[in-house]
Amino acid sequence: MIVAMTLRGISSAPGIAIGISYVLLDGRTVAPQYTLVRKREIADEIKRFDRALDGVRKRFAALKATLGDDAATHDPRLILQTHIDMLDDPHIREATIKNIERHQINAEAAFHQATQDILTVFAGIDDDYLKSRGEDIRHLESRVLAELVGARKDGPRGPGKDSIIVAHAIGPDEAIELAQIPVAGIVTETGSPVSHAAIIARTFGIPSVTGVDRATELLTSGRAMIVDGADGTVTTNPAEAILRQAKRRKIQYLRRREKAREESTQPALTPDGFRVHFYANVDLPEEVQQALHHGAEGIGLYRTEYLFLGRDEAPTLAELEHHYGRVVKKLKGAPVTFRTMDIGGDKLPRDLAFKGGENPALGLRGIRYSLKTPELFDMQLTAILRAAKQGPVRIMIPMVTSHEELLAARSHIEAIRKKEDAPEVPVGIMIETPSSVTIADILARDADFFSLGTNDLIQYALAIDRGNEAVAHLYTPLHPAVLRMLRHTANVAHDAGIEIGVCGETAGDPLLTLVLLGLGIDTLSMNPTAIPRIHAMVRRTKLAAAQTFTQGLFALQAVDDIERLLRRKLEEDYLDLL
Repeated sequence: MIVAMTLRGISSAPGIAIGISYVLLDGRTVAPQYTLVRKREIADEIKRFDRALDGVRKRFAALKATLGDDAATHDPRLILQTHIDMLDDPHIREATIKNIERHQINAEAAFHQATQDILTVFAGIDDDYLKSRGEDIRHLESRVLAELVGARKDGPRGPGKDSIIVAHAIGPDEAIELAQIPVAGIVTETGSPVSHAAIIARTFGIPSVTGVDRATELLTSGRAMIVDGADGTVTTNPAEAILRQAKRRKIQYLRRREKAREESTQPALTPDGFRVHFYANVDLPEEVQQALHHGAEGIGLYRTEYLFLGRDEAPTLAELEHHYGRVVKKLKGAPVTFRTMDIGGDKLPRDLAFKGGENPALGLRGIRYSLKTPELFDMQLTAILRAAKQGPVRIMIPMVTSHEELLAARSHIEAIRKKEDAPEVPVGIMIETPSSVTIADILARDADFFSLGTNDLIQYALAIDRGNEAVAHLYTPLHPAVLRMLRHTANVAHDAGIEIGVCGETAGDPLLTLVLLGLGIDTLSMNPTAIPRIHAMVRRTKLAAAQTFTQGLFALQAVDDIERLLRRKLEEDYLDLL
């Protein structure tokens, strides 16, 4: 007797997939290690390593050439180019060659050691998005090792259009190959919603669920399967009634998605005339096109840390200038907000690293580190202000806890601006500490805008480490203390006549949309794929109604009561969007 089974994971690409399971066995290559004896062998190993890099590079380039230049495939082309660039990164090659020469080991072991050093850096990062970039390094390692040992992967073979792929992990190039079939859905044991593979799945509209524990062990090929990319569930051998329901939901979802996408090109104006601006949070120039495709009016949070990760030395001014300039050019007149570097000292390049202390989250990070290393801060500001000559740019200062820090940052910015003869740019701050909330009225005197960084603000306000399993369940934006902080900051910004936005995860959470609208938040910056749904919610909600509803929430004292009321409201008024 075939028994139905439902597994749970994390939604990484929305939609309903109905098809037949196809399990891909994990073919990860183990790096062999042996000692080289003669000097000639060392030179041969380096040549063999370079040939392997070239082989993978050509494979990615060939796959990239199969993609057209239309909007639907533009992002995958850029993601593939990013991976080609990573193969050309001198730090990866030089670190491997150094390992071969210093330790007299073979190329596989030397390359594995180099990538593990980089992965260690990414694994310790608190930012989920930056941490997910480690998946790209891990996949590149697999591809290069396969090339080195002669077990090169030619991509998935066998699955058809109705196949739902079940795998341990999927790399960006594999996701593109699966999208070209195209398969119906993807289920993986590892990965994250912000990985490049997940971005590609969303771009091609392939429903996907990640983080499904032991999926390749529990699921077998050839079974009927439903993948719900909205709630992160995978159902195998569904009953006929469940299957019919899934088919209806799939049709409804496709209709809603098309309508939301059409509406996202229109201004986010409430029925009673309140305008909300939608922006995207991104890390790389390659992600700008995806943001615009989903309706972003610009970039509300450009994380500048990525260029500093996994390297021996800090990037040069020329590198930063080129990188930031690319972002501005790709936006073609739309604004970009560059957040200055915010990263723990132990994750920095070796020439900049310092011990983060027992609790790096409360240590030298954000503006504290920038002011402690003025040469590095001025170099980053120089690159940003040079980019500002090519298009509209804003600068956002992270981890501000005092008025003095803001004034010091502005002093650096103004000095560099005059030196570079650059245009004046708005300078804002992230409100992400209880102290900045408390003195928001003082900070508003010298800040051009506020952006609520709710991820850290919740963590600091509730004294909760999101990575600590013992207390992670207590982390919630619905805590009365957090809601009051948001309200206070919004009121101060309105009184001061400056823009107030949200760039934390709450910006893209439908459960919080009504609250943020009721507080009069001017801008929302989020993961690009979340924009159409939140945009549609704003367009159908009157500001006055949101204000009345939100005011009622502040009369409640328990998180459960607040959440219950919000969920009921969502189901009553926005069920078709969820």
